[in-house]
Amino acid sequence: MKKNLTILLFILISCARAPLEKREMALSPVNSFELKDDLNLKPLILGIQKTIKIIETNNTKFLNFTFGEIRIDQKEYAKSLRFLVRSYEQNPNGFLQTIRDNFDFYEVYGGESRGEILLTSYYEPIIYGSLKKTGNFSRPLYRVPPDLVEIALKEFNGKDFPVKIENPRTIYARLVPTPENDIKSKIIPYFSRKEIDQDQSLKSKKLEICYVDPVEAFFLQIQGSGTVILPKGKKIRVGYAGQNGWIYHPIGKELMDIMPVEEINMEKIEKYLESLTLEKREELMAKNPSYVFFKEIKDKPLTTLGVEVIDGRTIATDLRFFPKGALAFIKFDGPDFEPEKKYSRLVLDLDTGGAIKGGGRADLFWGSGPDAKKYAGRLKSKANLYYLAPNQALLAKLKLENQP
Repeated sequence: MKKNLTILLFILISCARAPLEKREMALSPVNSFELKDDLNLKPLILGIQKTIKIIETNNTKFLNFTFGEIRIDQKEYAKSLRFLVRSYEQNPNGFLQTIRDNFDFYEVYGGESRGEILLTSYYEPIIYGSLKKTGNFSRPLYRVPPDLVEIALKEFNGKDFPVKIENPRTIYARLVPTPENDIKSKIIPYFSRKEIDQDQSLKSKKLEICYVDPVEAFFLQIQGSGTVILPKGKKIRVGYAGQNGWIYHPIGKELMDIMPVEEINMEKIEKYLESLTLEKREELMAKNPSYVFFKEIKDKPLTTLGVEVIDGRTIATDLRFFPKGALAFIKFDGPDFEPEKKYSRLVLDLDTGGAIKGGGRADLFWGSGPDAKKYAGRLKSKANLYYLAPNQALLAKLKLENQP
C-alpha cells in the first residue's frame, strides 16, 4: 500500500545508540512471555492463510526470514504458519499456547532500547469528492503518469560502470525527449508536489481519477488508500499505485515553533492547515515534495506484500531489516485520549511506509472511517515488538511430516 507512505512523526526518537545497519542485527532472541490478544482471531487466521499463498509463490529476494543469526527458508516459514492455521481450526482456545510451545520470540533492535519502538498508526480515509472540478473539490487524484520510470540502482552495482552506489535502491524519475542529441531521451527527477499541485504539470494529460478537497488529498496520499464518495452516493475506492521519487518530508517538523512537539499529531496538523490562507496552506504542504499516484481498486487496499490490510493486525516496518510475511506480537499504550488503555495482539508484518525507517519504528493499520481516523491521527505510543520464528522442534516435526 503503500504503501505506505504514512504520516506521523515528525521527529524520531533521539538516542546515542549506533544506527541499525545490518539485517542480522535487527532481531535478538528473548525468553517467551505471556501472550494476550485483544481482538477476534478469525481475521488474523484469514490473513495468515493469504500470507501463506504469497510466501509459497514468491520466488524473489523480497522475502527474507532472518531472525538474528537464524535464517529460515521461506517455504519452511510458510509450513510453520500453515501448522498454526491447522492448530487454530482444531482448537481455537489453545491457539496462543500452541504459539508459546512451538515458536521462539525475537525482540526488535528498537529505538532507545531493544524491544522498544515508537508506534504510530495509519487508516483508510473515507472522504467526499466529485468527477468534475468544483470549488470544494479542486484537487485531482492522479493515475500513474506514462513518463514515470523506475530505476533499479542495485542493477548497476558490481558491474563496470563509472559510478559506484553505496546504498543502491529503486528510485523513480521522468523520461524526457532530447531531440537535439543523438541519444533521444534522458532521465531527470520527476515533478515535485509543488510542480504537480501548484504549477499543474500534469494538467490536460487525462490522468485525473476524481477531485477532492486539497487538504484531504494531501492526507489521503500519506495514508496511501481510501474511499471517495461521489454525488448521489457512488463510491470510488483508490489504492497506492506509485510515487514521484522524492523523499517524504513530514510537515509536522515545520510546526515545531508553533506547537509543542509532544502535541503534534495528524488531527492538529489538519486543523492548522485548514486555518491558513490558500497561499500559506499550499506553501506548507509543498514542504513535503513526495507525491503519490493512485489507481481504482475493488477490494480493501493491498499491502506491500500483496495481501489485503487487516484491521488492527497489519503493521508496516522498514523492509531493509524486518521480515515481510512474518508473524509478530505487539504491546502498546492507547493514544492520548485513553492513556490508561493497554493493548496487546498478534500482528502480521505486511507493509512498508515512507516515514517508517530504522529499527525503532512501526505503523499499525487501524481500519477505515472516522473512528479509525481518530486513533490513527493521535496514536504515538511507545510499544514492544517481537517477531515469531518456528523453533527447531517444530521445524524438525514439519520436515518429518513431509517425508514419504
